[in-house]
Amino acid sequence: MTNQRNNKEQKQRIGYGVRLPIISLEESINAIKQVSRIGGESGSLDAFATVFNNSRSSSTFTYKLAVLKNYGLITYDKLYYQLTAAGKRIVTPESMADEYNAIYEAFKGNEILFKIWENYKGKLFPMRDYVAHFIENKCGIPAELKQAWADYFIAAAKFSRILVERGESGSLHVLYEPQIIQEESEPIMPAAVIPQGGNLLNPSREKVSLVESVDSLEWGSINKPKLSNGRMAIFAIPDELADQDIEKLRVIIKGIEAGLDGLKKQQ
Repeated sequence: MTNQRNNKEQKQRIGYGVRLPIISLEESINAIKQVSRIGGESGSLDAFATVFNNSRSSSTFTYKLAVLKNYGLITYDKLYYQLTAAGKRIVTPESMADEYNAIYEAFKGNEILFKIWENYKGKLFPMRDYVAHFIENKCGIPAELKQAWADYFIAAAKFSRILVERGESGSLHVLYEPQIIQEESEPIMPAAVIPQGGNLLNPSREKVSLVESVDSLEWGSINKPKLSNGRMAIFAIPDELADQDIEKLRVIIKGIEAGLDGLKKQQ
């Protein structure tokens, strides 16, 4: 009896704000896409009941709707739902970039995910245990939930394309903005089919190397150290930076310093 009472009291202490969302960010995005096909951008909550496979009177149904609202994807009352502007951009995006930028905004709508991202953005992502420690001490998450929140963040950040693997070691880096893969409508031509001085498949678009592109712009400071195997690193910074630009660059440079060990080639 004592153990049951303690477990009940422990559950009551875990408020909604720190409780792990009942569905993932990816599941949330898939849900509004399915609902939009059934009921459109606004309609009866019955559409969500169908997608969730839960009764509208169940607590599980209520919790799932609350997750979507917390992500800024929907608003709702007792009978109806309405997709938000972000939700509409996801279900009917103008481009892949538009969709993932909206997903990125939804990601930041969750206060806990935002705090974790804010702490690590522009940096090498540390080991899961270090992240869990930060979550417990800086985000107010109970110890029994910190590991689950760390896993939830990793999954959500990867889905949002702001947590990516780089280098042969597969180290994870936290980005400032989503890494958008070029859309199929704008394919990147293989170097083997592009002759020097032009594009064989599209003569009107000349091939311009990264080095030439950087040289053609008005940069205040350019450094191009030569590396092994004939490769080159390029650092280009424009003139007349605002204070916030300088601070942002400082953070990025620190993140590069932290990530260099992760790029080290295994001997």
